[in-house]
Amino acid sequence: MSGDGTKIIEGGLFQGYTPVVWLVVLLQGATGILVALVMKYADNIVKNFSVAMATVIATIASIPLFGTWPTTFFVIGMSLVFVSMWIYATNGATTSAGPAKVETDSDSQKLLQDMESGHNTHSEKSTK
Repeated sequence: MSGDGTKIIEGGLFQGYTPVVWLVVLLQGATGILVALVMKYADNIVKNFSVAMATVIATIASIPLFGTWPTTFFVIGMSLVFVSMWIYATNGATTSAGPAKVETDSDSQKLLQDMESGHNTHSEKSTK
């Protein structure tokens, strides 16, 4: 058995984990769950805006905490992010293909009825 294996048997798998390490693990797990929720209930553009805002907030917080000031290019980039967020929020999400078709309950019911009666068009096309 290697030296690491005996150390794990003696001290456990999580030996050396300090409260700070557990906090980092907890925050990273929460970040993953929040990203999944944003992707489920919003879209990837909102996720990208939230990452940009987190960067801006962390930069603003670093001024009094660490005494670091953002560069001119960062301020320009931050301004572009704010402008793009404002444009997205006021004009809404549009695409060149137009608005997406929202599936209604009647569409879902018709699809279920077709599947139950054996008229599954997708499987018929895939076998040809």
